[in-house]
Amino acid sequence: MRLIAFALIATALPAPAMAETCGVDIQARFVESAPRDRFIIENRSTLPADIAALMLDLGPSVGRLIFDTESGGDGVEVFQLYRTEQSDAVLAAAPAVNDGDDRLSLAFETFAPGQTYRFSIDVDDRLTNSDLGQIRVSGGEMQGATLTAITTGGTTHSAAFDAANRAQLTAPCS
Repeated sequence: MRLIAFALIATALPAPAMAETCGVDIQARFVESAPRDRFIIENRSTLPADIAALMLDLGPSVGRLIFDTESGGDGVEVFQLYRTEQSDAVLAAAPAVNDGDDRLSLAFETFAPGQTYRFSIDVDDRLTNSDLGQIRVSGGEMQGATLTAITTGGTTHSAAFDAANRAQLTAPCS
């Protein structure tokens, strides 16, 4: 009988509230791959929060990362130019990314909630004792790099990449 009474009480109590994001929610991740490294940026916002621009700054990264876009330049061995991958968000214009740059700016025609933007490029580290050599970004070398988003409403949101190569830009409901 005690077991039945406990079950009835437990089902009558409210369940813990689920964490809900109802404001700006932009999630990014970096995927090390050969020969092209990839960035995937998702606009998961539930408010009308279209992204007008994104800025990626690799300068503060643990691995002192750079874009390797030219043979024989600042990077190591393999190089890859910037390329938009399958995406439903639309760039306003292709960005200029020079060999050895550690910053990248993207302007969008459309990047609405529910849309994703993907691009590939080669990223190398500049550590003298890198786990996998400078040609590959390993472990938490992306940690500390920052992603900044500017919405079409003019609000700015920034976050740093963590050791798992992810950044989450969030703002509470207003």
